[in-house]
Parts: sequence; structure tokens; C-alpha cells
Amino acid sequence: MMLLAMKFWMRMGLGCLLAFSSCFAGCGDLEGIVVVPSPDAAWNTERQVAARLSEIQLLLDGEGGFDASHTVDGAELLDADGDGELEILLTMDVAGRSDLPWIRIEPGQAPERPLSVRLRGLDGEGRVVAYGGIEAQPLFVGHDRLNIPFDLSRSALAPFVTAVSPGGAPSGSSLAALAFFASKPLDSDSMEGRAHVSLDGVGELAGSWIVRDGCPDGAQMWVFHPAGCWPASGASMALHLQLDQGVLDLDGQVLVDEEGQAGFSANLNLAILEFGACQPVVECSALEPTSHRVDLRCDTLSGLLEPADCSNASGSCLGQRSLFGVVAGEDTGTCEAYRSGAVEVGGACVIMDAWPCLRQSDCRGFGTFVCDFGPGLCVPDACLGTCPVAGQICVPDWGCQPGLGACLESCAAYGSCAEFTQTCALRADGLWSCR
Repeated sequence: MMLLAMKFWMRMGLGCLLAFSSCFAGCGDLEGIVVVPSPDAAWNTERQVAARLSEIQLLLDGEGGFDASHTVDGAELLDADGDGELEILLTMDVAGRSDLPWIRIEPGQAPERPLSVRLRGLDGEGRVVAYGGIEAQPLFVGHDRLNIPFDLSRSALAPFVTAVSPGGAPSGSSLAALAFFASKPLDSDSMEGRAHVSLDGVGELAGSWIVRDGCPDGAQMWVFHPAGCWPASGASMALHLQLDQGVLDLDGQVLVDEEGQAGFSANLNLAILEFGACQPVVECSALEPTSHRVDLRCDTLSGLLEPADCSNASGSCLGQRSLFGVVAGEDTGTCEAYRSGAVEVGGACVIMDAWPCLRQSDCRGFGTFVCDFGPGLCVPDACLGTCPVAGQICVPDWGCQPGLGACLESCAAYGSCAEFTQTCALRADGLWSCR
């Protein structure tokens, strides 16, 4: 077994951080590595992570465990993952901090031994709200600093808008409503008076919001139906969605945009003829399916296009990657009424029409479709039941297609699982999950 020493530092400001970094890089007499909890800036900032935490736990694990006779300053030896072997657990008080600690781990008698590092962040009530880690590897070989993924869990993140639907629409069509998808359920009282849809040249539109729950991973769909029918003044219509500051989730967290600022806004430029409760000139059932988007459905009663309801299909992702595709129709289970030959998959009618291509990139967004340069068409790689990429649904004999709904959280981005007794494993459907 190996003896280890662990210490951790709180950075007290930029000047001190720079001095520490320079010293570490230039002090050859310091052994070991510095473990740096590293949030993904596209997901959350260091300040956002630190603000939620009361303490951080670091678990060091290696095959065969550690000897109980070893002593590690400030840490304890225990069987945290229930495998019958002892691990080293260091607990750090970080309450009230705006940054995250750096932890130095010094090698013992076997520096080449593979070790795994797992981090957990707990809030003031002892709940795990952030985690990350790396699989077993020789920590002390080839580097003196180790950046460890460390992010808030999806449930602990401030709410945000995952998608606005539609992102596009068939030219000359009629659209009944628009929608946005929240990453978690919102407090309906906080939405009152803070959600606005406006039209260029007209201003804010009167209308009603309808909320739809039951999306995968707790996502929520908010649909706006305008009062009346609004025709386009030109070849396209410019709509604006605005969520003011103060929109909250059920835990009281403020909804933020991609920059971490309270509120949200989006612009939609759509080549539609009209918006609202209109009498369509061309009913959506008569439109070519290849003109539909993944995030639209056809209401065969009104003849209007509407944002597609989120599906309960596991691992599906409405709006997150909804490129132009071949999915269209309704989610009422009556695909044949929409068009002969349609297949119901994940709550939507999938129309398998050919799509022209001149290059492979023309087939992107079609799951496993590739370009057959002979006839110049996107053709599928057939699948039987599962797809290798999360967010796709297998249409038997045709291939993997973009799904509908909201994305399930994958533990692959964290490099670990929130519970020490679980490991991150690849499922048959291509999604990494904790088991």
C-alpha cells in the first residue's frame, strides 16, 4: 500500500492565485499533483457551483484499497463504495466561498499505482448537488496538475430554456402557437406577467399560456396561443419571446440565460403566412413532410402547425438538436389518418421520404442517414431496436432518427456518479448512466 498526504487551499483573490500558480509551476521541490475542480463553463460557472455548496468531499480509490494503519491529515479511511476495501475521504468546508479549493495529493511508495478521484459537493442540507471525477489512472506520472470535471447536477442547476419551438417552419404555412422548453418545472405564479410574445410592427400579443408536464428528466413545455390571427406583413414574420427577470423554479431558483443572467429572450424569423387561431390557406396535412421540422406537428382538425408535444421516449431530445428532418405529423396515435405509410415512433409520425444530397453533410440531422451519391439521396443505415447515440429513436429497417422530448442526463460529462456506490456505465441505447 502507499502513503499519501493531502492538503487543500482556498484561493483568496486573483493576486494570491497568480502567486500560487507561479510558485507551483516553478517549484521543483514540491512533489505530487494539484487536483483542480473544473466546472464546464457552458454548463455552470465556478461561482455558480461554489454558491450552492457547503462542503466538498474528495474520495481517492485504488484497487486493493488502502491500509487502515496509514494516516492522512484531515482525511478518514472508510469503505465508502461498499466494495469491502478502504478508500481515503477528505471533507472540506467551503460554505460562503465564491471559488473552489485546489487539493494537493502527494505520492507515496508506489506513485505509478492507478487511482481514481471522485468529487462530491453537498449543500447545507447534506444533499449532493455537484459531482465529478476521473477513472483510475496513474496520477503522478506525466503531469503536476489534474483538472477534474465538477459540475452541478441537472436538478441543482438554475432553470434555463433548453429550446424554443419552432426554430423554422415550411414556407407559406400557418402556425397556431409557439413554445419554449424549461429544463425543470417553473413556478406558474412567477411566470405571471413575465412571459411576453411580440410581433414586429404590432407589439406584444395578447394570448394564453398552457403548461405541459411529463417531459423526460423533468423538463416542462410552455405553449403560447395568441388571441386572434395575425397575418405576415411580408415574406416572413419576426416574433420575439421574452422572459423577464424573476421567473423561478419550484425551489425558488431564478431562471437564467446562457450567460447566467436572469431572464431569457429569443427571436424567431419564420417564413409563415400567419400566426394564431387562423383559417389556413394551405392545411398542414397537404404540406410536404420534408418541409416539416422535428419540433412541429400537424393538427389535422385545425389544419395548423403546432409545436410538437414532448415525448416520454427515453433519451429523446426535442428542440435540442432539431434540424430539418423527415419527422412530421401528430402525436395522437393516429398516424395513418395523417398519411398512409407513416410510422408512429416516440409519439410522432415519421414519414420516410427520400431527401436529396450532393455531399455527406446534406444528410446531417437524419440520425444514421448517409448520402448515396448514385441517386443523390440520403439513405438509412438500418437499425433493429436501439441507437448508439443518445437522443435518437430507432425506426426499424430505416435507421436512427432524431427523437422528441427532453434529454436525459448523461453521467459521461461528469466522469463519475453522485453516489459513491454507483459507477458510470454505457447502456444499450448509447446513454451513459449511473448504476
